[in-house]
Amino acid sequence: MLVIVAATPVQADELPLRKPGLWEMTAEDGMYTEECTDATVDKMMMQGERAEKCRSQVRKTAAKYIYERKCADRELSIQLEYSGDFNSAYKKKVTAGGTSKTIAAKWLGACRSDQKPGNIIHFKDPK
Repeated sequence: MLVIVAATPVQADELPLRKPGLWEMTAEDGMYTEECTDATVDKMMMQGERAEKCRSQVRKTAAKYIYERKCADRELSIQLEYSGDFNSAYKKKVTAGGTSKTIAAKWLGACRSDQKPGNIIHFKDPK
């Protein structure tokens, strides 16, 4: 008797996509950003590009998602920790090169009529 076993590849955790629309991002250093997003753009922004010489990993814990990226051609590695609700608000802690900062994100609603997904507006001081 011949038995064929098909192995199902284990799928790594992925970062959840944010609710489509306009997101307000406020960093500890006073940088304020508005991002208009949809599912396609958000996947690129949240997951990051997968460079050939880079190794990326997403781990989900009970309270947060941890995204780590290390590239063979660079000494710098980056770690992003996301916590919260990706439909209304979340926090992102960015650690790179021995420093870290936290960014608070809040969903504002639909993108403005003059915006398209992928549009990002940077301000130095909030509002």
